[in-house]
Amino acid sequence: MSWAKFTKMTILFGFQVRNCNFVICEFQTLLLMAILSSCRTNK
Repeated sequence: MSWAKFTKMTILFGFQVRNCNFVICEFQTLLLMAILSSCRTNK
């Protein structure tokens, strides 16, 4: 999945939930998981 599509889905999800704190927390978790998985792939 491309970053543009991922960002678009995240924004749409955020509008649906209408809970900024939850969305930010969820986004940070997904971002951290993506970074960790890409780091493992590079090594």
